[in-house]
This record gives sequence, C-alpha cells and structure tokens, in this order.
Amino acid sequence: MATKSRNNNAFLWSILAIFIAVISLTYCLSFILDLVDLSFARTTRTFAQLTRWMGGE
Repeated sequence: MATKSRNNNAFLWSILAIFIAVISLTYCLSFILDLVDLSFARTTRTFAQLTRWMGGE
C-alpha cells in the first residue's frame, strides 16, 4: 500500500496565507472598531434627540 508524501510546498503556502490573513485582520481591526464606535455614538445621539422630540422638550 503506497502512501502519498506530503507536499511541503503547499503546506508552506497555506501557513503563509494564514499568516497574511491574520496580519490583515489585525491591521483592519482598528478601522472596524472605529467605525462601530462612531456608529454607536451616532445611534445614541439619534435616540436621545428622538426621545427629546417625543417628550416635548
């Protein structure tokens, strides 16, 4: 029974691809968190303004 040998080249490319993906996500994470923070701040202000309008102030 013959077994296939592992292709070390493919393994190295897979590790490199995973490494690049992790670096990309780490780099983009700050931008994503900033966008979420700004969206949350805008949403909070919008709800506060709507509450004031509905309350008659």
